[in-house]
Amino acid sequence: MSIRLWNHQLAGAERIRSGEISALWWQMRTGKSLTAIHGTRDGDRLVICPNSCKPTWKEDLRLYGDTDTYVWGSKNKPKGRPRNVIVNFESLWRSPLLAMNWDSIVIDESQRISNPRTKLWSYLESHIRDLCRARVVLLSGTPCTEGYQQLICQSIAATGQFCGYTDAFAALRAGWVMDDYHHRWVIQKGWAEKAQEQLRELGPSMTQKEAGINTRKVYQRMPVEPGAHELALWKALRARNLDGLALALGAQSIASGRNPETGETVSSSKLNAVAEWIRDAGRPVVVLTRFSSSLRYLASKLQSLKVGLIHGDDAGSEARGQVIQAFNASKLDVLICNVVCVKVGLNLSHSSTLIFAENSFSGEARIQAEDRATVMGKELVEILDFVTEGDDLLGEIDDGILNAVRMKLDFNTSTLKG
Repeated sequence: MSIRLWNHQLAGAERIRSGEISALWWQMRTGKSLTAIHGTRDGDRLVICPNSCKPTWKEDLRLYGDTDTYVWGSKNKPKGRPRNVIVNFESLWRSPLLAMNWDSIVIDESQRISNPRTKLWSYLESHIRDLCRARVVLLSGTPCTEGYQQLICQSIAATGQFCGYTDAFAALRAGWVMDDYHHRWVIQKGWAEKAQEQLRELGPSMTQKEAGINTRKVYQRMPVEPGAHELALWKALRARNLDGLALALGAQSIASGRNPETGETVSSSKLNAVAEWIRDAGRPVVVLTRFSSSLRYLASKLQSLKVGLIHGDDAGSEARGQVIQAFNASKLDVLICNVVCVKVGLNLSHSSTLIFAENSFSGEARIQAEDRATVMGKELVEILDFVTEGDDLLGEIDDGILNAVRMKLDFNTSTLKG
């Protein structure tokens, strides 16, 4: 080992190595990956992670002193079997990797395997014996933000069972009922306690504060009135007599000045206010958007500054890594990102200001995006939400989505802390 670990990392690693725990439910920046590496030092490893996390895992293994690593699918494939193989979720189920008898399998951002209806889960389930022969380690600071049912597949992958059930659908049918009207799973009486006990048996939770990271988050709501462009789009949408969900989705688009029919943004009072705030700030800022058109619009309004972009079509982790590196080296003034693209693998700690121009409906995305800017030694992170304000749905939708994702954030916190 060529890096010094914190005391909580050393303790967690020994619990992994001894087989006492199978998961680290630790918040971002608390050192999950290096803890997992140290806890699996007695053999070879398969690391399964999001695509954007592959460079981070390769670097962490190098820092630890373990350089015999191959990123699955990359060039220069080794002749022999490397000690470490890193693969993203999308490539895993197309590969023969699980059948290769690993000493340890690390599943980073393990909430990615929470849906039993995916091809990924079908692949994992068909290799459950291969999984059970290995030491499986789950890593996630947000294992079940949408509800305890997200824990089922993760638990079965790590231990072969969830509350005594070895089949994911059998466990789901036993403990939950589908509410067809709201299209969500409703947990049955007594099952929250069972799920909480299972979560605790899998592994411990840890907050940033418990790990010694005392960055304080300060939240500010920035109201903006809709302009004539937004009001005209809203009037046209209302005339179509859409149902509730379609109207709400359209309202979120229009609240940012985005035409929900064309998907384009030609004018936006809210985004203009965001751009003006950034120009006046004079410090590194990260802006988070839901819509790609909002990202492009903001970039056009900030041409006097050096701007980096992270979005779903940016050619993957290598290109993103270059943008992040430039931002952290103070070569960029502003980083504008689609919020769902910064959930994992990105270090935004160069900035102490996060602006949510828009929220996605994902509680996980909100939690992870907020914590990307925290780091040991930083005192404060300023988090601003720009919201369109008014007397009807157009003026209520931003606040409604913000409150919804905050409820998921609170659920995640209460779940992990019991």
